[in-house]
Amino acid sequence: MQTFISKQPAKEAGQYVSKRFEEHRHEDVLFLVSGGSALAVLEDIDFAQASQKLHIACVDERLTSDTHAQNHTALHRAPSVAAQIEKTRGLVLTSAPQQNERHEDYAERLSETLENYLSRHTGAYVLALLGIGDDGHTASIFPGAHQEFADAYQKDTTYVAVNRPDLPQPFRVSITPSFIEEKISEVILYAVGSKKCDNILSYMHTKHFDAHEIPALIPARHPNSSLFTDCEALL
Repeated sequence: MQTFISKQPAKEAGQYVSKRFEEHRHEDVLFLVSGGSALAVLEDIDFAQASQKLHIACVDERLTSDTHAQNHTALHRAPSVAAQIEKTRGLVLTSAPQQNERHEDYAERLSETLENYLSRHTGAYVLALLGIGDDGHTASIFPGAHQEFADAYQKDTTYVAVNRPDLPQPFRVSITPSFIEEKISEVILYAVGSKKCDNILSYMHTKHFDAHEIPALIPARHPNSSLFTDCEALL
């Protein structure tokens, strides 16, 4: 993983994504975006550099009727993305939950949508923008005991239903670790703030932790990954 440390990590990450868009502008490009802090990067991305065949999907979602808590809605509210959606129609692959939709059915529906896209666009460049939580989670891949983690985030699956009763939005749908490892072409990680720096980012430069302890290690250990942060302790 290459690491970029600056006082404006969102801007630098956005410029980096824009450059990747320009380099792959004549290809099918799938841009996967997590919610939370990573959304701050979107406004510094120049979508004018992107392929006309760009599609976007959320890497995780919340099963809730509260639209303000849905990553899908937050993605559409981002002015830069909204303008791109207006230009290209049908750009975003994933969608908000349907009324009374079962948790597992929602995960299966999102899986089918993404799998159908990848089967039709076999050479697509898949670029993911992921954040890191204070506890080391990424997307809705949360730390846990080894077997518990393996059971929750099954291999050979695209999205899984995740139940976290300790969170304000307990019913989540998340991309799986195996998808990150096997289907994503390049990962961009974004993490800012002293708590993340002290508790998480420095650990990512050691080999003494497993993915079930710090799930952000999964994208960090991707062979083509970059971290944008303000954590000067990594210098």
